[in-house]
Amino acid sequence: MRADKFLFHRVRLGRRPAQAAIAAGKLSVNGVVVEISTEPIEKFDLVEFDGEVLQDEKPIYIMLHKPQGYVCATKDELSLTVMELIDGVEQELHIVGRLDKYTTGMVLLTNDGKWSRWVSEPRSKQAKTYLVELEVDISDECVAAFREGILFEKEGVVSQPAIVELTGARVMNLTIYEGIHHQIKRMFLKYSNRVVNLHRISVGQLQLDVPEGEWREIQPSEVAEW
Repeated sequence: MRADKFLFHRVRLGRRPAQAAIAAGKLSVNGVVVEISTEPIEKFDLVEFDGEVLQDEKPIYIMLHKPQGYVCATKDELSLTVMELIDGVEQELHIVGRLDKYTTGMVLLTNDGKWSRWVSEPRSKQAKTYLVELEVDISDECVAAFREGILFEKEGVVSQPAIVELTGARVMNLTIYEGIHHQIKRMFLKYSNRVVNLHRISVGQLQLDVPEGEWREIQPSEVAEW
């Protein structure tokens, strides 16, 4: 958002008064006096106006180990939400890459919209790895199709070739690169198999490393690796 518009939204200054205030050196961003009214101001910039702090929000990134029975929502009238597992955080968080109520494992939360879009967008091709337990033995045809790519007719999308690591007749580690609704369950249903348990163990460079129901803050050095 440009500086004069920022002042309009935060202190209700019109365009000309905002420009005059900026010209008078009353606005600073990250300790530097703003000289032009069109200078962009980002969400996590420290903004001061006439000696008063108008904005000083810090980015926060959280990894949560989601148990079964919790929904990935900020509010829900019928079910427990993952937000109820996060305490002591003042920033308003949103969820990055949701899991359904019965899927467990890594959920990411943040107040950084740019980062969450980067993690979630299919074009970024962020790997997501799941431990999958199936109802019946996994067929060779199923494995071959996953490694080739699966057509999702409703969305008109072919999935990226998945990485398949069989660890048992009915168990695999599966790495996918999209976030299609109920993607993994739908992939197996195409081959007459049903997912019994689904657990996300990693997203991108991050490996799940907290106990079930607990969370930790992701460090800036970890975020920088994305």
